[in-house]
Formats: sequence, structure tokens, C-alpha cells
Amino acid sequence: MAEGLPNVNVEIKDFRSYQFRNNVGWPYASTLYWGDVPVRGKNETIEVMWSDGGIRPQTPKELIQLGRRMPVEGVIIYGERGAILGGTNYQDPVLIGVRDGERAAARIRVPEQFTDPTTEMIQAFQGVKNSAGSFENAQTVCEAICLGNLSIRMANRLEWDNSAMVVTNNQEANNYLRRTYRSGWEL
Repeated sequence: MAEGLPNVNVEIKDFRSYQFRNNVGWPYASTLYWGDVPVRGKNETIEVMWSDGGIRPQTPKELIQLGRRMPVEGVIIYGERGAILGGTNYQDPVLIGVRDGERAAARIRVPEQFTDPTTEMIQAFQGVKNSAGSFENAQTVCEAICLGNLSIRMANRLEWDNSAMVVTNNQEANNYLRRTYRSGWEL
């Protein structure tokens, strides 16, 4: 499931802010909420949100108390006993809501594959091991991002049937899932 906002952009004309609908491009910024996403191999779900275009979650008060700022890009994962915040490649992790979080964060060792994307890419080219962004690894994330974009396009909440690869609550949205090829150009 994903829920987006209408595909509306804002522009400034004559020192005034105007909204306009844009069916060709995407908004400058968006926030998407996927709801309860099943965890692979477990009978659990997690909530997943995505923000882009400079939209960031509220700065946790613990981060302010540490004199730190939210990263421009990054990830924040909330758990039952606190949260962990880090940059895009999980650098500079901060534990929030955890007793003695700074010391605990200093002990976190991020696997090299996340801290050195160049080495990871070279090893993938050499056939040493697949990168974290291989087709097998990236398929689920790409599917979720595309579903989020579709939700923005439809300006509505969408329900997704993963096994059938169709939107179940909005038939019009299914028109954007696959391309209709001209005769002789089918794949």
C-alpha cells in the first residue's frame, strides 16, 4: 500500500505562491507512507515512510541535545527501544532514546559494503559478489518506489497485490503498470 498527495507543484509568480497540477513531471518534494509492510521470513510488519525533495522528519529532541543536526540525506529506523539515525550510507550513526547512546553508537561497525560503494561496485563488476543494488536485491525497493510514484500520480491510496502485480483498489492505476506496445514491437 502507498499513499501519496496530488501531483501538484508550487511556483512563484509576481512574488506570490501558486499551485498548479502537473501531469507530466513529478512534484519537487513528496512524502509517501507504505503502511504495514511485511518483513520477509517473519510474521511481522514494519511501517515505512519516504520523504524527498528536502522534506525531512522532525528533528528528535535527543539529537538537538547532542548538538547535532538531521542529515540532509539519510535513514532513521524506529524500534521498540529507540531509534537509529545515520547518513545515506549509514555513516555517523546516532542512537536515540537509548541510554548512553553516544557510546553505544561508537561501537556500531557498519559493514564495508555500505561505507565504500566504489569497492562494492568494482567487486560486483569483477564477479566477486553481487552489489547491494543488484537486480535481485533492488527489485523490492524499486517496486515500492514505483508504487509510490504511481500513488502520487493517482493522488490516492493504492492497495497492491504483490503476487499478481496489480493495484486492487484503482483499476485506472493499472494502466500505468505496463506499456502497450505497437504491433511488431512487443517484448
